[in-house]
Amino acid sequence: MLSVHWVNKSSKLLFAICMMCVFSSTSQAHFLWVVDANQSADGKVHVYFSEEAAPDNPALLEKILGTKLWEANLHDDVVKVSPLKFEKGANSLEATFSPKSTNAGVFLDYGVMSKGGAEPYLLRYCGRSQTIANRKGGKVIGDAAVLPLEVVAERSGDDFLLRTFWQGQPAEGIEVTVDGGDLSASKEGVSNAQGELALGTLANGLYSIRVKKVLEEPGKLGDKEYKSIRIYSTTSLLIKPPAEVTQPAVSKALPELPRGITSFGGAVVGDVVYVYGGHAGGAHHYAKEDQSRELLALNVKQPSEWKVVGEGPERTGLAMVAVGNDLYRMGGFIADNGKEEKEVLKSTSDFARWDAASKQWIELPALPEPRSSLDAAVIGKTIYVVGGWNLNGGGKEAQWHETAWKCDVSANPPVWQPIANPPFRRRALSLAEHQGKLYVIGGMKNQGGPTTEVAIYDPATNSWSSGPALPGEGMEGFGNSAFAINQNLFVSVMSGKVYKLSADGSQWDLVHQLEKPRFFHRMLPISQHQLVFVGGASMESGKARTTEVFEVK
Repeated sequence: MLSVHWVNKSSKLLFAICMMCVFSSTSQAHFLWVVDANQSADGKVHVYFSEEAAPDNPALLEKILGTKLWEANLHDDVVKVSPLKFEKGANSLEATFSPKSTNAGVFLDYGVMSKGGAEPYLLRYCGRSQTIANRKGGKVIGDAAVLPLEVVAERSGDDFLLRTFWQGQPAEGIEVTVDGGDLSASKEGVSNAQGELALGTLANGLYSIRVKKVLEEPGKLGDKEYKSIRIYSTTSLLIKPPAEVTQPAVSKALPELPRGITSFGGAVVGDVVYVYGGHAGGAHHYAKEDQSRELLALNVKQPSEWKVVGEGPERTGLAMVAVGNDLYRMGGFIADNGKEEKEVLKSTSDFARWDAASKQWIELPALPEPRSSLDAAVIGKTIYVVGGWNLNGGGKEAQWHETAWKCDVSANPPVWQPIANPPFRRRALSLAEHQGKLYVIGGMKNQGGPTTEVAIYDPATNSWSSGPALPGEGMEGFGNSAFAINQNLFVSVMSGKVYKLSADGSQWDLVHQLEKPRFFHRMLPISQHQLVFVGGASMESGKARTTEVFEVK
């Protein structure tokens, strides 16, 4: 248990009197606060000079115009801060977030102070914003240049815990004060040897947290010398109610796949789930005999078993979609080698429609480039393909695609047409239509490894923009699967977590946990309130034959 002493506001009188001795009348009990665009009512970043994270005397803003304001995306694997320009508003310094940013921060060397005969000291302010909803929080910015003293909150069961850091390391003996929210009195305490301080339960709301550290380090700011540095760091903490996590609803009637497969195509027509192709061999090595050429079908209304309803060429890393009652498959690669031979992997430009009457694939105009490790989605009668690469023997010889295409299959003949080039080169991603736009989620970048980044394509303007990154590390976005049902966009990631895009499109909320985590699988809709998870693999248990169903409530 952490030993914490809380001080009532009435006990702060002596502290306030002492503060009057060292602060000028204009800066008494004022600190630098930043409220980010996800916390403010108007969607802007606001910097306040106040006792709490709220507006105060506007005249004091003149004293903080030298503030360095920054922004960061806390979902990045390595968090990097970027400068953010601001303007002086009526009650705050105001700024607008870049599309990917999730948090904001401030830094200001306020000046050299010397009051009441005390030795001169440098007064330094810094701080950040933090929001906790579904995730437990606790991720640090970790940039000592702009945030040398940092305090972050973390959800611990029904309670909250504060962690204090100095130069990126847990800091003992840091004075902490918490105000705001539904608190009738300030909470004060000192961090323990692990840099921790228990807060107990906190209601939803915006809290103002500040910490203090004194450095006995002399120096000079401009032409003024000082003997020590007093650092006040703040965190504007918004606690939001977590979205309700729907309990698993796994069907006990859906049968297993005949064998485990990864990197296959999947689509639904009516009550029938179809999967085609894929890789059934061991990880990290491909051979022709381990590639599937089967088209499997399962009627979810009469789910006796998966049935082979057709065949075609061996393909792995392909995409398959349904347009009306028709299936279309695109791309994929063939392993032109045996199990004991060196890999010779070649991407294809396949484009074909399944003819259920003749049980044959009807060849259509080929993709403009050979492409595998791609994904596809449908808007109306138009198929879009994004991502992937062109394998011409192996991964080292691969060409990462910079293009994306669309094809109206109602045209006669259908023709592939370019869309605006994506601002990325990725493969092993997912592509899903949501509210008339296309969401490109995660994948592997041509440089930098796996990513949780999200890009959005708007067909109306033929333009790209950034969306909210997935929670977690980069591998969460690798080999993910996404689909939208009933005006909600869902994504299934490697850890088995299923996220839903929030109504305002600003974040991903956790809604489900699979019994069998998987990636390189397919998540497909079998009704307006059910998603089925087929195939894939996990690093712990290998390929998955089980088929899970999630009941969306």
